[in-house]
Amino acid sequence: MGDRIRFIFADAPLTDKSVVTVLYSHWGGASRHEDLAHAIAKALPRWNDPSYATRICVSQIVGDDWQSETGFGLYASTSDDITGIHWDDRYPILVNWHDQTVTIPETEEQVTLDAYVVRFLSGEPLEQYRSSTGVNA
Repeated sequence: MGDRIRFIFADAPLTDKSVVTVLYSHWGGASRHEDLAHAIAKALPRWNDPSYATRICVSQIVGDDWQSETGFGLYASTSDDITGIHWDDRYPILVNWHDQTVTIPETEEQVTLDAYVVRFLSGEPLEQYRSSTGVNA
């Protein structure tokens, strides 16, 4: 059955026909927030460069599973893919690089990238990354 989740990455203001990048994980539902928060922290130097920030997040979430035939899918879709249950997964998590926000589906909250990382990783990785690189988004 799986523990499915979709991570949706938008790089422009959302309209009905916005194109978004979607990372589907068959088994990542339980660790979705921690995985995404870690990936967003790693993408900090590129928060203002959506294509790179998305690639960094996707790479971090997929990790060592690039050679696997199953587990993850990656596709482009229109923004209408953002709402509702799709297949059998939990509600999707939206990362909007244009607005620098994450929408948390369980609470329907929209929080800043910083606040999301702080909430789900206690802020330590982001602060450690900032102090070691001197990068401030």
